[in-house]
Amino acid sequence: MRVETIPAVVPLAHKDDLFEMFHTATARTRALLEMQSPAQLAAIRAAVGHAVEARYAGVPYQGAQRSTSWLRAVVGTDDAPRLDGRPSGRRDGRAPFQVPAPCVVASAMKPLSV
Repeated sequence: MRVETIPAVVPLAHKDDLFEMFHTATARTRALLEMQSPAQLAAIRAAVGHAVEARYAGVPYQGAQRSTSWLRAVVGTDDAPRLDGRPSGRRDGRAPFQVPAPCVVASAMKPLSV
């Protein structure tokens, strides 16, 4: 059996896009969020947005933190509104936030029968 972690990032146009991803595109987290009161949901959204802004602004490049990345944002561009209807983040569609999202790949082979 072999397991490998592949580094990856999720480029975001707005600090609230990570919350939106979990609120609209996941099964278990979406269900959990749907059980919250409007006040609790607003507090969760604010906390996630604050964490994205504080920890993932820009992208690390050659030992320095750049303000933006060449990566296009996952949600929204100039021509398309965000999932929640608000305008997208940057006019050029570039992503000011990069959230690490490593992928884990596992593979195995059945032994040959003798």
